[in-house]
Amino acid sequence: MREFVIQAKALTKSQLSFIHSKVLKFIIEDSQPFYILESKSFKELLLSLHPFFEMPTDEALEKLLDQMFNSRQTKLKKIFENVKKISLTTDFWTSRG
Repeated sequence: MREFVIQAKALTKSQLSFIHSKVLKFIIEDSQPFYILESKSFKELLLSLHPFFEMPTDEALEKLLDQMFNSRQTKLKKIFENVKKISLTTDFWTSRG
């Protein structure tokens, strides 16, 4: 581990942005609360992966979330552009067993 820390270099803006987007993806896809970013063990995990990692601010995450939403929304609009008919179903069944 020591060799890794010695060889580690500061992250570029592009690298940091990429990792921030992966953190946000983890939060969204695994239904994690945003306050996980305040967790000491989560911070330790991220810093152990790269000692120069900077935790994203709330503002940075909000901006990134807006960008991701707009990007996905645009993709969905393109997918459904030429759709004439669609059938949607849902299942609200909850098992208590």
